[in-house]
Amino acid sequence: MKPDKAASLFSSLTSEEKISALISLASYLTVWARDTYAVGTDAVAEPERLRLHNEIQHRVIGQLHKIFVDDEKRYPDAVFFSIIFEMAEHAGILSKVNSILDNLSRR
Repeated sequence: MKPDKAASLFSSLTSEEKISALISLASYLTVWARDTYAVGTDAVAEPERLRLHNEIQHRVIGQLHKIFVDDEKRYPDAVFFSIIFEMAEHAGILSKVNSILDNLSRR
């Protein structure tokens, strides 16, 4: 899925569905970030990727909050998904993000 298709799909959702989708994505981001840890230790094996996961989650939660409080100053959906897709590609999780968005299209 491309950012413009994701934005179009997301724009067609109700506010409640948007909130649910972003909560789901934020939750999965925490799980995917675990791939950056050094197995069996408290160390981080891939700090740059972990930082990217954190930044993506920051953007997702920020957008989620803006939708929740109905703040019109939030990112337009097309801009938001362009940012998320670019960051997800750099973090190596674009296919995972796409799988979450593909589930939205099946609702």
